[in-house]
Amino acid sequence: MAKTNDAAKTNDVKPVLGQILRNARRRADVSQRQLAIRTGIAAPSISRIENGRESPSFERFAACLEALGFEPTVELRELSGSRADPNHLAAEAQLTPSQRLESLFEWMRFGDRLGRAPLRPLSGRKG
Repeated sequence: MAKTNDAAKTNDVKPVLGQILRNARRRADVSQRQLAIRTGIAAPSISRIENGRESPSFERFAACLEALGFEPTVELRELSGSRADPNHLAAEAQLTPSQRLESLFEWMRFGDRLGRAPLRPLSGRKG
């Protein structure tokens, strides 16, 4: 029996968080070493986060973004009417394999856009 990759089965956000952190760091024109000094987080750990090999806690991720002059925000939306709505999931089950594949590609495009989402700088704060 072939081994399955458990990471592929889950919604692994490590690469997305890493890309957000790297984009913020580059926009602030700060090196990984400088960010490590600002936050007290080891530079190799920052590198692992940016490369999707380490999953930071929200507190650690927020500390990095704040040290770069950005404010992390979290938005909650109700599931009703969204793609995670149980009624939507039941409708997805009725799709053809081709339609399901297209739906998967839509989710992949969404994940790609999420990784490139613009960051909002803190007002009145300089890096």
